[in-house]
Amino acid sequence: MVHAPTSNIAIMKKSAYGTPLLLQNGSTQAFEKVDPPSELFIQQTVFECPDLLPFSDNDESFNPCLAICTELRTPAGPLDILMVTPDGELCNVEAKLWRNPQARR
Repeated sequence: MVHAPTSNIAIMKKSAYGTPLLLQNGSTQAFEKVDPPSELFIQQTVFECPDLLPFSDNDESFNPCLAICTELRTPAGPLDILMVTPDGELCNVEAKLWRNPQARR
């Protein structure tokens, strides 16, 4: 028999429609459904905490990437977030939700 540690553990049923549970110090609590975040929320969060993006998974030279500004106006339209790499290269980050028809997949 395997016993789970007493720390916080989130368990999800195998079904996509299961209810995630939090096991904490012997008690169980179901997570409540919340509305998904907006693109603006994602944009602001990434701007404030750019290390949330897994840049090093693709190219270590992007770490740490620093956020410079949001909504930079360009002839092609505004950039959601403009960042700069340690080498001085520019990086554009676009925040798109999966349900946005402008999102490219």
